[in-house]
Amino acid sequence: MKFQVSPEAFFQINVPATEILYSMVADLVNATSSATVLDVCCGTGTISLCLAKSGAKVIGIEMCPEAVENAKLNAENNNLPNVEFICGKAEDVIYTALSKCGTSEIIAVVDPPRAGLHPKVLKVLRGTTKIQKLIYISCHPDAAFTNFIGLCRTSSNNYKGSPFYPVQAMVVDMFPYTPHKELVMVFERIDNLQT
Repeated sequence: MKFQVSPEAFFQINVPATEILYSMVADLVNATSSATVLDVCCGTGTISLCLAKSGAKVIGIEMCPEAVENAKLNAENNNLPNVEFICGKAEDVIYTALSKCGTSEIIAVVDPPRAGLHPKVLKVLRGTTKIQKLIYISCHPDAAFTNFIGLCRTSSNNYKGSPFYPVQAMVVDMFPYTPHKELVMVFERIDNLQT
């Protein structure tokens, strides 16, 4: 696949490591044409487009307007019509994105900036029962830890919906001999797991 990237947009620059990361995510998502993938903090659409190749419908959310324009052009240039991008802060457009997912099963993929997901986005994802699987990609696991707790804590007035449970964790070494790693965590609903 080929990607256009604006100077303001985020893009993983170690291409061989990125290919490993995105292949791993695609395998973990294992989306079928009956599922919709919600890609939160999608940047230039690289993960969205890799997942759209499987035939799944993908809805991407990104706040950088230049990155969204890149993502739309990248979808067109790679002949992937089953992907749509929404420009805005995730906390402002999350409901719009979920409404575009329709009634199908939703698999969420989140790749937030270093600080992690906005609490409102986390609570909406947690409270959306159609999301039974969530893939969380983090370049700063210490900062993401609060998000992990929010996904897994018991239900309350503040955290609606069944909790998620971490079922798998992997690390991709993005820049060998440096501390830069990407942590990939797979979460599934507790009520969806077989005991």
